[in-house]
Amino acid sequence: MNTDDIVFYHNGLPGLSASDIKLLYRSPAHWFEYKQHPPEATPSMILGSAVHMAILEPVKFIEKYTAIDDDWICTKIGGAKPRATNAYKEWKAEFIEDNPGKIILDLDDFNKAVSIARAVHTHPIAGALLKEPGSAEKPLQWVHHGTGVQLKARPDYLTDSGKIIDVKTCTDARPDAFSRQIFQMLYFIQMGVYWRGVDEVLGLDADVVFIAVETETPYAVAVYSLEPEIVKLGAQEADRLIALYKRCYDKNDFPAYPEVMQPISLPPWAISQVVIG
Repeated sequence: MNTDDIVFYHNGLPGLSASDIKLLYRSPAHWFEYKQHPPEATPSMILGSAVHMAILEPVKFIEKYTAIDDDWICTKIGGAKPRATNAYKEWKAEFIEDNPGKIILDLDDFNKAVSIARAVHTHPIAGALLKEPGSAEKPLQWVHHGTGVQLKARPDYLTDSGKIIDVKTCTDARPDAFSRQIFQMLYFIQMGVYWRGVDEVLGLDADVVFIAVETETPYAVAVYSLEPEIVKLGAQEADRLIALYKRCYDKNDFPAYPEVMQPISLPPWAISQVVIG
């Protein structure tokens, strides 16, 4: 991909984020496409943001979000599709007007966010970690050594003692399942960026802790300390991707996959299964 107008994406942002760097892992073209046409927030993304705020900034959560309970109005209107009626639309418009600036969640989603937050805060280890003195969503900005690229990070919770605490929702918080998620969702790169930022800005060699919470009842919670060598591996991979971004920016070219024919086989685990079978 090539463009003559990418200055906005470099100078218009305060820096590359961990999310940017994870997109570059797939290809520079995917990063660029995302920046040109950012997707609209999906219901799951909206709920995820609500859950994070309910856990990390509960006071702000109450200020920013509200629940809409429309069962009674639907019952009153009746019919097969009460939400399609003008009466319902007028009622909802009035509800929105009465809650200016608030993000409106379905009652079930609002209650789910509150329940997940309660599960985290009542967990003996997770709750204690979030009670340690520190800051939620603390912004960090620094310049990457070697490339001069400006970087930014906003850890979920950073304790004064030097712990990066990251809250992750998941469907399965057991070690094997969550370990796969750490790799598949590139959390190790994200944490490497956070770790490097805390070191650069605050001079702390931070530990990285995940609070994994399942999004279905009983909202089970598990707490994991990410091994230091994996954190450093993530930071090294982030360095590679930042250098890739800088080369792409300097050349005004954000390519996708290599434009050559490549050999391909089966994954090693699949080959072993075939041979054993």
